[in-house]
Amino acid sequence: MSELLIFAHAHDVDVQSAAYLPSLYDMITAQESGWLWGPKDLTIPWFRLVQWDELTLDDALQFLTSLPPRFDANQDPVTYGQYRGMYLDFNHSLIPQDMKDWWQDDMRTVSKYVLSLPISVLSDLTTARPEIPVTGGYI
Repeated sequence: MSELLIFAHAHDVDVQSAAYLPSLYDMITAQESGWLWGPKDLTIPWFRLVQWDELTLDDALQFLTSLPPRFDANQDPVTYGQYRGMYLDFNHSLIPQDMKDWWQDDMRTVSKYVLSLPISVLSDLTTARPEIPVTGGYI
């Protein structure tokens, strides 16, 4: 049983800056269900708190891995590093419509959504972040 603090918005900045910041659906942290979240975790519109009872904490922790930059033979970067290498796609067709509606509520009138999906859909919801190529010189 896990509770997931998820980043809820995309950044409106240049690609180089955005590469190292959390992106839409990036997991900020995962905790066992029942974790005592801080008031800002529950109210700031940048985050969403999702409880998924079928997801173990070990399963959730894989989404906390960053995507490191890739380098060429001369050790020059060819891709940017990213905050996370994969994410749970909460806009996927398997996600219930009421969760999608809840996600859009920046007022956070309901602070936590309890997701009732079987763990068998985890691989369907898991999406790898695409690499962001370095263009126009080095970072």
